[in-house]
Amino acid sequence: MIKDKKCKYKNEETGELIISDLSCCQ
Repeated sequence: MIKDKKCKYKNEETGELIISDLSCCQ
């Protein structure tokens, strides 16, 4: 697993774009 990889996803409730760490990739 690449630890410095970032994930982008859209929060469906608020519509905001979130740039997160690996917590959203697992």
